[in-house]
Amino acid sequence: MSHSRLYQLLEPMPDAASALARGRDLLRTHGSREPDDPCADLKPVTTAEQLAHSLAYFTKARLLGYPAPEDAAALRAGLVRLDIPHQEEDGDEGLLIDVELRPQVLELWPLPSPLTLLLWPADPFWFEESTEAELDAKVAALGPLAMDISWDCPLRGLPDPKLCGVQVCLNSAWREQCSDSEPGSFGVYRSIGPALATVRSKTTGYGIPDFVWGNLTPVGSRWHLPGAGSRVRALPNGGPGSP
Repeated sequence: MSHSRLYQLLEPMPDAASALARGRDLLRTHGSREPDDPCADLKPVTTAEQLAHSLAYFTKARLLGYPAPEDAAALRAGLVRLDIPHQEEDGDEGLLIDVELRPQVLELWPLPSPLTLLLWPADPFWFEESTEAELDAKVAALGPLAMDISWDCPLRGLPDPKLCGVQVCLNSAWREQCSDSEPGSFGVYRSIGPALATVRSKTTGYGIPDFVWGNLTPVGSRWHLPGAGSRVRALPNGGPGSP
């Protein structure tokens, strides 16, 4: 949801399935039409537990980043020593190595910093855009992996339908500009679009006018939606993050 404004529900979700169900419930309650197909963005692997779990579903990954020369040399030597098939690409984008995922890859963990491990698409994680049935399969297979799910959908009571919808962060948490891996965190967020920025100075300073969803009212740094049975919390800097 690029350039949208996200607000997190205060109610903690105990697991990925509960967060997914809550996100869908928000769409049914506040959406003004059927949402677009969900977009499921699988995040980079950041823990040994995630890497071990990925071996059950993925066969290939990409290592990229800008490690120190001595760390890059040690990584290359480790790939050869462990007999892990790999191919290094030349270019100006730092280190870029495609590797086959085998159990011995775990012996390379932790990876030198800053180096990112991205999983290549595989069943059931083929494409970001998904049907709801495909999304269910992804969440069922997710385990400790981190994934962000978003639905674009106009929300009732908002003046502008653009960039509105719901986002769910599984084993991740939304920061000011993007989501970071956070194992065990299952957050549900409302995206209220870009239009409210123009009325920020005319309201309480949080950037949310009193006409959102009929009458969204401030309670300290929290916001209460009458009749919805939920509260939302403004993200850092008084409110929204902008991915």
